[in-house]
Amino acid sequence: MRTALLRLPRISSARWAAGLSLLHLLLALLYKHGVGIDIEADPTMTWDWLWQALPAEALRTDLWRSLWNLHSQPPLFNLYGALLIRLSPAHHLQLMHYANVLLGALLVGMIFTIARRASGSTRAGLAAGLLVALHPGMFLAEAYVLYELLTVFFVTSAIFFLSEVRPGGSAVPAILFVGALACLVLTRSLFHLVLLPIALLFVLLVVDERVRKTVLFGGLLICLIPAGWYAKNLAKFGFFGSSSWYGMNFWNAVSFRYAKSDLMRFVEEGVLDPVAADVVTEHKRSFFRPSAYEKHGFDRRAEELVLSLDDYNNINIPDISRVYFRNALQLVRRDAGHYLGNVGWAYRQYASPPFRDPHHTKNIQRLPMHIHEFLYYRLLEGQWAANRIGDRFGGRSLGSFFFLLLPLGLVAYAVLVCRSCGKQPRSWMRHLRVDAAMAFTAILVIYTTVVGCTFEVNENARFRFLVSPILLAFLVVLGSRIVSRRTSGTRRRREAGNR
Repeated sequence: MRTALLRLPRISSARWAAGLSLLHLLLALLYKHGVGIDIEADPTMTWDWLWQALPAEALRTDLWRSLWNLHSQPPLFNLYGALLIRLSPAHHLQLMHYANVLLGALLVGMIFTIARRASGSTRAGLAAGLLVALHPGMFLAEAYVLYELLTVFFVTSAIFFLSEVRPGGSAVPAILFVGALACLVLTRSLFHLVLLPIALLFVLLVVDERVRKTVLFGGLLICLIPAGWYAKNLAKFGFFGSSSWYGMNFWNAVSFRYAKSDLMRFVEEGVLDPVAADVVTEHKRSFFRPSAYEKHGFDRRAEELVLSLDDYNNINIPDISRVYFRNALQLVRRDAGHYLGNVGWAYRQYASPPFRDPHHTKNIQRLPMHIHEFLYYRLLEGQWAANRIGDRFGGRSLGSFFFLLLPLGLVAYAVLVCRSCGKQPRSWMRHLRVDAAMAFTAILVIYTTVVGCTFEVNENARFRFLVSPILLAFLVVLGSRIVSRRTSGTRRRREAGNR
C-alpha cells in the first residue's frame, strides 16, 4: 500500500516538464494580475533610469550606431530592450514582464529535464523543477527591469543543451551549448570571454569523434561574435572586456570598509592617486557622474549622443575606470588581508537571499509573495537558522544554508567522482561524457562564486541567483546519488549477511 502511494503516475518526461512550466507560468500570471507583482511596481524603475541601458530614444531611432558606441555593458540586453521598445513604445516594460515570464516557464522545464537525466530519477527531476518553479526570486526577477532573468535563462540553457549531448548523437546540442554561453557573455559582463575556450575544449572532450570537427568549426564561429565585441572595445575604448565598469567595480570591492580619511592618508603616502579618494564619500566609492571627474582632467567630449551624456556610457568612463583599477591593485598590494576580509564579507552576502534592494520592496510585501518569501528563504533555505548560528559563532550572519551547502556540495561531488573513477584516465573520460552537465555546472558555480565575490560587494546575492536554478538541480541530483549509494550499499550488505 505504501509503495503504491509513493509510485508516480506513468507520464512521459516531456509532459512532466511541460506541467512544471505551466505551473510556474500560471503562478507568475496569478501573482501579476491577482496581487500586483509587477515590473512597474516601483515607478522610478523606468528603462531610461537604468545605468545599464542606453536611452530608449537612441535605441528606437539609431539602434546600430548606439550599440556600436556602447561600452558600459555587453550589447544583448540593450538589443533585447530595443526590440521590446520598437514592438510597443508605450508598454515595453509590460511586454518585458510577459517575455520574462515565458522565459522563466521554459527555464523550469529545462531544470526538470537536466535533473532527471543526471539522476535517472523522475522524482529528483520533479524536486528540482518544483524548487525552481516556486522560487520567489524567479517571480521577482521576472518583474525586474534588468537582465537577471535573461542571464539565468542563458545559464540554464547552456546546461540543458549540454545534457542533450549523447553518444552517437548529432553536433547540434554541443554547438547550441557554446551558443548559449556566447549569449551569456554578450549579456552579463560577469561572464568573461575566457569561459568560451574552456567550454569549447570541454564539449570537444564530451562529443563523439565523428562530430568533433563540426563542433570545433561551429563553436569557433560562434566564439568570434563575442571576441569581436571585445576587440571592438579594445580598439575603440582601450580595454579588452565587455564592460568599461570593470575598474570601478573592483575598486568598490577593494576599498570597502575603508573610511575616507584612510583613503586620503593613502594618497598622502603615495599609494593612491588623488582622484581615487577625492570624489568618494563614506557611503559611495565610485559610479559618480562623469561631470564629477572633470576637475581631474576627465573632460573629453564626444559628438555621438550615447557617448556625450552625463551617464555611465560617457566617453570618459573607460579612462576613469582604468584609474580605479590601477588604484585598486595598489590598495591590494598595500593590505591584501583587508581585501580578503572584504571577499569573505562578499561571500556571506552571496549566500543571502537575492533582491533585497528597495526596488523590490513593494513586490515582496504584496501577499502572498511575503508569505512565499518567508517560507522559502527563512525556512527552506535556512536564513533564520543560519543567522542564529552566525550570531552564536562570531556574530556574523551566514546568509543562508548555502553558505555551507555550496562548498560542501562541490566537495561531495568531487569525492564521489574520485571514488568512482579512481586513477584511470579512461574512467575519468568516460565519466565526463556521461556526467557532462553536472561537471560543467560545478565549473560554472565555482566561476560565478569566485568572480562574484572578488569583484563586487553589496549585490553579491544577485550573482548567486544567476546560477541558483542549476545549483538547486545539482544539489538535488547529488543528494539523490548519495541516497542511492547508501541504499545499494545497505542492500548488498544485507544480501551478504543472508548467505
